[in-house]
Amino acid sequence: MQSRIRRQIILALVFVVHQVWSLSVSSKSLEVFRKSNLLSWKDKIVLGHCVEERNGDGMAVKVWLDSEEQEDLVLSFPEEGMQGDGLASQLWPMSLASSILLRSSEFQTWISGKRFVELGSGRGLTGLVAAARAQSALLTDNDADALAWLQSSTCPTNQGKLASTVSIRQLDWRDDHYDSIPTVDLVLGSDIAYYFHLIRPLMDTIRAFMDNQKSPSSLMVIGQANRESQWDLYRNIRDGCYNQLTDLWEPPWQGTCQMLLYRLQMSDWCPTVEECSERIDGTIPVSLILYNNVGDSASEDTPLPLPPFQMHAHIATEEDDVNIMKSF
Repeated sequence: MQSRIRRQIILALVFVVHQVWSLSVSSKSLEVFRKSNLLSWKDKIVLGHCVEERNGDGMAVKVWLDSEEQEDLVLSFPEEGMQGDGLASQLWPMSLASSILLRSSEFQTWISGKRFVELGSGRGLTGLVAAARAQSALLTDNDADALAWLQSSTCPTNQGKLASTVSIRQLDWRDDHYDSIPTVDLVLGSDIAYYFHLIRPLMDTIRAFMDNQKSPSSLMVIGQANRESQWDLYRNIRDGCYNQLTDLWEPPWQGTCQMLLYRLQMSDWCPTVEECSERIDGTIPVSLILYNNVGDSASEDTPLPLPPFQMHAHIATEEDDVNIMKSF
């Protein structure tokens, strides 16, 4: 009888040890990495890097350039207890491209001491990278769960790495915003022009922010260059467009508008960062719409944001428009 009890105790201990070991292995197996490189459009020169690290506690994103002049930026995205599984609950490739573009010396120098609003903030990566040097940041989205998590977890976790005062606000582009528009120097968006039916309310929201300013302001919208809707937004600003709501043709927006092209090279998820360089999953064409509403009247007192990685920024041509295969 006693030997049977001892045997059962030993078997129970073995089972417990096995379970602890399995959980340990499982926890370690959850630690995976994915590396993204931002490349110049023509020469495919590496301009910057972004590494996502996932483990049982959540996710961290490290953004850096091959430069001794700038420290790496590491942002944390806790996930335990996060609600919702919509579009705003995950990081999309263009937020990774945005994070590298906004770490460029051109943008970092310009945004210092300035105010910006981000439209469609989602998990907040793009806005938090910009907030690392800005004076103030307003992150907006229509997803209440995403905003609640930004407010309660993501922003407080990263506050020590930000120069900005970060505010959170729910914003539906279909609403009339003119009574609650703060003064900003920049309207920022990442992967927000992904459906055709969003273009009109998105344009109206952008105009509401930019027309409200007493000083020059700018717009930066990063998106996939193989999305037709990204090109539609660019053409509507640059060339004018038909407004279905007013049944009128709108003129081009006053100012200067360019589309700049880059490439985002992404790896598979890998057990180590080193392996990511050998396991490239694909390359995505990246588009940056850069609009300034002051046109040629800018002076030294009203500096405009330079194209990120200006030396390698490629201005999109009509030939690029034709040659880039747009699948959606």
